[in-house]
Formats: sequence, C-alpha cells, structure tokens
Amino acid sequence: MQRRASVLGRFRRQIAILLWIVCITMSFSMHTEATVKAIGSSGDAPEIGAEIGYVLEINSGAVLYNKNADKKAYPASITKIMTALIALRDGNLDDTVTFSHEAVFSIPYGYSHIALDVGEKLTLEQALYAALLPSANEACYGIAEHISGSL
Repeated sequence: MQRRASVLGRFRRQIAILLWIVCITMSFSMHTEATVKAIGSSGDAPEIGAEIGYVLEINSGAVLYNKNADKKAYPASITKIMTALIALRDGNLDDTVTFSHEAVFSIPYGYSHIALDVGEKLTLEQALYAALLPSANEACYGIAEHISGSL
C-alpha cells in the first residue's frame, strides 16, 4: 500500500509540474510578440503534424517556433489535465469508472478516443492513463461523470 501511495504521489507531482509548464508557457505566449523560427540543420522550420504549435525559451520568453500561433484553438489538453487533477484530488485510483452512453458517444467525429464501449469498466487509474497518454476524450468524459455526476 505504501508503494502505491508513493506512485500516486509521483503521479500527482508529475501532473502538477506539467500543468505548471503549460500555464507558464501560455502566460509567456500571451505577452511576447517576438517570433524567431527554429531553424533545422537543413535551414527549414521543422514539420509538425499538429495544426498549431508553439515553442519558447522559458528564461528569455523568446519564441523559438510557432505554427498558426494566432489561430483560435480550444484548450482540450489543458481541460484534460484539469480533469486529471480534480480526479486525483477527489477520487480514489481503485474506484471503478463505468462508461455511459453519453461519455462514449458525445465525442465529435475525428476527436481522439480509444474505442471504449458503453458499460465498459476501468479503474480510475486506468482511465487517467487513457485520458493523458493517448488523449482519450471518452476517458475524460467518464472520469468527469464518475467524479461529479455529469459532463
């Protein structure tokens, strides 16, 4: 049991650090106007698969790379991190999360998921891994319903 508490403590610290980094990064990105593209060895900016990307040097706030930085985007990943933090605060990793029809089928077409099915059961710990590693939206929805009773 002590080992599990130690693992949970490390997991909570890692999530807290990740959230802190995201918040600091967003804070800098809102206040800096400098844009310096990262130059690869071939002289071109790197290709990334994401629609939007932003990298900055944390000490100076200099933007090292951006792709569509001014484009409006929704904070899906930040919402997932916040969902995980609330679940860690208010839940128990051994709890059973049962996925409802709404949790499974409320995901818009093309969004990230792991193909969970209605009535499927995962521990809260497994659901957190699903939400944070492959970015499974239905896992977040199931966690939200488990912790608060609704999406």
